[in-house]
Amino acid sequence: NINFNKTLTLNGGVLDVSVGTSGTLSALTGTGTFIKNNAGTYTVNDARSFTGTTTVNEGLLAYGVYQAGGDILNNAAVRFNNGNNATYSGVISGTGSVDWRGGNFLANVQTYTGNTINRGNLRIDAGGGLSDSSTYQGISGQLQFNVADGYVYGANITGNSDLNFLANSNTTLTGNNTGTGNWAFIQRDATVNIGDGGTTGGLNMAAGLQVWNGAALTFNRSDNFDFTSDMYQVEGSTKTITQNGTGTVNFTMDNTNGWNNAQNVDVTINAGGLTLKDESLIFRSVNIGTGATFTVDTTKTESMSNLTGTGTFIKNNAGTYTVNDARSFTGTTTVNEGLLAYGVYQAGGDILNNAAVRFNNGNNATYSG
Repeated sequence: NINFNKTLTLNGGVLDVSVGTSGTLSALTGTGTFIKNNAGTYTVNDARSFTGTTTVNEGLLAYGVYQAGGDILNNAAVRFNNGNNATYSGVISGTGSVDWRGGNFLANVQTYTGNTINRGNLRIDAGGGLSDSSTYQGISGQLQFNVADGYVYGANITGNSDLNFLANSNTTLTGNNTGTGNWAFIQRDATVNIGDGGTTGGLNMAAGLQVWNGAALTFNRSDNFDFTSDMYQVEGSTKTITQNGTGTVNFTMDNTNGWNNAQNVDVTINAGGLTLKDESLIFRSVNIGTGATFTVDTTKTESMSNLTGTGTFIKNNAGTYTVNDARSFTGTTTVNEGLLAYGVYQAGGDILNNAAVRFNNGNNATYSG
C-alpha cells in the first residue's frame, strides 16, 4: 500500500504510482505529470490545485471529496466522489470508463469513449458535454442538462437514473433510450427535442415526464415510432408539443390514473403525422400544417378545444372524439369509425364521413364545407 497523509506538489516532475492493491494521497498540487499504473486502486482526496496532466493506464484512479484539476488520459477507470457540487474544468480522454458520484458539473466536452456511470447528479453546463461514443449508464441520481443555447446529446441512455432538463435549457436527444429509466423533468421554459431528422432519439421513461410551465417537447424523426412516457402536469398554463419530423409519432401513454393530462398543451404538426391513441393525452389545441396529418385512434370518449390549420384530420376506431371549435380549420377530415362530434362551433373544411358526425351549434352557424 502507498499512503501519503500529506500534500504532494509536482512542479514539472513526474509521479508514477504503481499500486497492486490500494493506496491514498491526501492532496495533489502542481503542474507536473501524474501516472497511474498497475491493477490496484489509488485515491487522491483533493486535486483541486493540480493543473498538470494525468494518465491512467491500469486499475482505478479515485478522486475523493473534491474535483479533479487538469486533463486526464484515461485508458482504465476513473471515479469522482464529490460530496459537494464541484465543477470539473478539465477534459477526460481515452477508452476507459468514468464513474461519477456526488455532484459534478462539466464545463468542457469530455471525449472519453468508455462507459459513463452516474451515481449522483452529473450536470452538463454551457461549453460542457459528454462524448456520443460513451454509453450512459444511470445507476441513481440525475443526468442534468443546463445549456440554454442548444446542446445535442447523441449517446445511448441506459439504466435507472432521472433526466433533468433545467429551466431555460435547450437539449436535443439523438441517441436511443434503452434504459428502464425513472423520471424526466422538463423545467420552466425548457425545450427537449427528440431526434434531428433521422431514426433515433427517445425519451421513454418508466415513471414518466413531469412538465413545468413553458416546457416544450419537439419531435423530429423520419420513422414511425411510439412515445410511451406518461406526462404529468406540475404547474402552469402553457406547454407545447411540436411535430417537425417526416415520420409519425404515436402517443401511446396511459391516462387512466387521472393525473396524466395535458389540457394546457398546444400542439403544432408541421410535417409528418401525430397519432393520439387510447387514453393518452387531452390537448387544448392542435394546428395541422399543410401536408401533415393528425389522427385520433381511440375507443374512448375524449375531446379537445381548438382545431386549426390546413392539413388532414382522421378519426379512427369506435370511440367518440369531440372538437369544440374547428372554425379556423380548412383542411380535410376523414371519419372512418366511431363518432366525430363538433361542439358549439361550426366545422371548417370538407369531411369524408364513413361513420358518424355530429354538429351541435348553440348559435346559428354556416357550414361552408
